[in-house]
Amino acid sequence: MEEKKTDSQGSSTVTTISKIIELLSIHGKIRPADIARELGLARANVHRLLATLKEIGYVESYKDGSHSLTFRFFKLANTVPYSRNLIDAVKPEMLKLAGLTGETVSNAVLYQDEVLFIDRVETSINLILGSQVGSSCPLHATALGKTFLAFIPTEELESILGRIKLESWTPNTIVSREDLLVELDTVRENGVAYCRQELSLDVNSIAAPVLDLNGRICLAISVSGPADRFTLESMRKIEWDLITTTRTVSHHLHGELKGA
Repeated sequence: MEEKKTDSQGSSTVTTISKIIELLSIHGKIRPADIARELGLARANVHRLLATLKEIGYVESYKDGSHSLTFRFFKLANTVPYSRNLIDAVKPEMLKLAGLTGETVSNAVLYQDEVLFIDRVETSINLILGSQVGSSCPLHATALGKTFLAFIPTEELESILGRIKLESWTPNTIVSREDLLVELDTVRENGVAYCRQELSLDVNSIAAPVLDLNGRICLAISVSGPADRFTLESMRKIEWDLITTTRTVSHHLHGELKGA
């Protein structure tokens, strides 16, 4: 009888957690009190289950007390329902930029000290970059990664630099903390980051940040191409097109978030 009771309790907990996850996917961000009210649960129980989900990386909390799903779900299943606005609001502008530049355009977020690709628009010339949707790349060796490092808060930057290894991928990879900090100053000044054959000798890329309603970087967009064609001069020529795109995306995203 005791074993059946334990199994029943476990099944009930899994069912409750599933309902909480589904509610988070619908609302995007929601407070524990609202979860308790909508699901008819005790607040203490909701707080306990959210703490567990947060501990294992499936949920994150905010200063206002609300909670949301993390991109771990995206990593596992290649989709995060609550963050479709980070993809849908960006796609039209990505298509325009790809058509304008003739190069591959990527949309990425910062996740677990890496760049996580959440969308991509290929051109007629397919690049084998190992950066398909759902894949990750190092922060210090990519234009997208340097964009995140340049525009996140200083304390978060220091924390990340204390955890990651500045591994050498090519002879051009920045492996010195001091050199990387100088590079990030340049990124902040110019509003764009460059990757000059730093992850692969075959590829160059340029990236810029997309800011949320609070002026924080929430994602970054890059344009990548073969290094023999997409040179530093070529990247500089499309710099303003990229910045214009990210500003337009920020504007659209603000509208999506206000309406959420």
